[in-house]
Amino acid sequence: MREAFALGGAEGERGWAAAKAAALDRLRRAGLPVPPGVVFGLDPAALAGAALRTAVAELLALGPVIVRSALAFEDQASSSGAGLGRSIGGLRTLAAVQAAAQEIAAEAAALRASGGAGEGEDAVIVQAQIDGRALAVLARESTWPPLLEVFSLKKEDDREGGSSLEVLSVGGSPGFSGALDDWRDPAAAAIAGLWPAIEAVVGAAGGPEGFEAELVIDAEDRVWVVQARPLTRSLLPGFFSDFLPALVEAGAAIPGGRWALDAEHNPAPLSPAHAWLIGWLGIQRPGQRRYCVLAGWLYREVEVEAASARARATDDAQGEAPGSATSALQRLLDVEIPAARRRLGEIEALLAEEAVIGEAAFVAGEGALLAVVDAYTSLSRWARRADATTSAASAGPRCLMDRRRFADVLPTAWDVASPTLAEVQPELSLWTDDREQGAGPVVDEEEAGLLLGELDDHLFALGLAPWRRLYLRAAALLGVDKASIFSWTPPELRRVLRAGAVDAGDAAALVERGAQARLRAALRPPAFLAQGRPLVSAPTRKMRGLGIGARAAGVVAQRRDLEELLQDPPAAGAIVVLPALTAQGALAIAHLGLCAVVTAYGGALSHGALIARELGLSALLGCRGCLEVASGTPVIVDTQTGWLRLQDG
Repeated sequence: MREAFALGGAEGERGWAAAKAAALDRLRRAGLPVPPGVVFGLDPAALAGAALRTAVAELLALGPVIVRSALAFEDQASSSGAGLGRSIGGLRTLAAVQAAAQEIAAEAAALRASGGAGEGEDAVIVQAQIDGRALAVLARESTWPPLLEVFSLKKEDDREGGSSLEVLSVGGSPGFSGALDDWRDPAAAAIAGLWPAIEAVVGAAGGPEGFEAELVIDAEDRVWVVQARPLTRSLLPGFFSDFLPALVEAGAAIPGGRWALDAEHNPAPLSPAHAWLIGWLGIQRPGQRRYCVLAGWLYREVEVEAASARARATDDAQGEAPGSATSALQRLLDVEIPAARRRLGEIEALLAEEAVIGEAAFVAGEGALLAVVDAYTSLSRWARRADATTSAASAGPRCLMDRRRFADVLPTAWDVASPTLAEVQPELSLWTDDREQGAGPVVDEEEAGLLLGELDDHLFALGLAPWRRLYLRAAALLGVDKASIFSWTPPELRRVLRAGAVDAGDAAALVERGAQARLRAALRPPAFLAQGRPLVSAPTRKMRGLGIGARAAGVVAQRRDLEELLQDPPAAGAIVVLPALTAQGALAIAHLGLCAVVTAYGGALSHGALIARELGLSALLGCRGCLEVASGTPVIVDTQTGWLRLQDG
């Protein structure tokens, strides 16, 4: 049969300006597996021509076809138009093809009427439809290896039956996101074999960022090229232009292994003081090293967490894990937390007695942090997170248990530079609530593990608190702004304290570090790293997230962090939007009487999810794009569909 992508209706063959059709034709001529098809202009009478009707009939004889838009502005070097044109599949008759072409033509006319279509001639492609089990999207930017996302293609009753290829335009989430080398699938080798030829064809067409290809994998693991186009924007906005240069300037590189941005706990860059402590802990306890700091942003090693989980599961299965979650919780409450509180008191006394801060205070701070980390690590094997179906504990909101007694050490963000809850809102340390007092006893292992996973935050906060106390005392002695002093690392602070005064160079360093911190805060770090390179995260649909609790409506109140939330409480009924909801946020949320919160980060097993369930909040967690909604915008938190929607009118 004729496989021309240059069929021009009754007038015969001619070249089409539509970039989508032209790219497919180049790929087909290069010998790549492109499903056969024809292209013609968006003319309602086009299928009246005998030659075109014959070509479409030959396609229909092979099986169902798909009718796809090939609008003039699609797949250009500067405009992709991705998702604006329709693909209508599962068509088995000439009449169905005609109706689909007319539908696409009507939508294209409406798009042009709105001024969103650009210049040029629109077309439509009729193509043999591949009965695919998966859709793979492979993209390469700059000189970096290609990135892969794979989407499952489920059977749907689309028109006259067939597989849906609309998974990209409707915002489906990939089942795999990562490097092609890491995808364990029979079709991976075939894709790897096709990629150089695809690069040769599409790369020659140019594009400011790189290019991508959409590949359908059929039931026999054969790979078909259904689209290839230039990338009009970076896959990782800001990575090549800003984040990578910041790494180079700092003399750092992306480490090997797999890492995830720890945005749930640290949605902002760390202070130099805290970043140094993270590195120091990794040196002191190399077996527990699971964090690294890149351009100020904290990453956690995914493989270390997975290995620890496997080791715990093996111990449990073999009966080699002594004790229980209940006994571990009891040890946390009766032994470890009191010991950490005593150490903090001793350091506070030491700082109060000395006219200057000597080496003893730093040594005591190091010892206190190490002791807490060791205890934290030994207890963590018993901490269990509730799964997505776990509801609030019937006895009461466990996340509030004893929180007020630790408001003096719980930071508003996990950084020694961040003020504590009590520093921002002193009355929090005196706040009481009947719900907290009514939490009741721990009744089983699951509940003990859940509570342990919440209350070990008190222990970790007690390990960080000595350093904040030390820094604040040093700021008072040296006459340095208490926010700026955390720009010095502990060794730098030691040196300045030994000198007894801040010289011009030290003062200049604080100013320079402050400017650097502002630049780092503006960076957009990649969510995932693997084997020394960034990965695109598995995307969710914009304004969608994990819904918890009842539906809520109100106006958006954007807050940068918990500190700003406490300093500037929103009006009653507001929908609070935060980067993340940390465990210590439970106290502030209950204190302020909030009822609905939306976060950019977090998932079903996050602290934020536990808190939302236990407090009975309406919440939407991990909602991409929520930080872009302006304060004062009326919205609906639709927890049933997991959608943050603008209110009509």
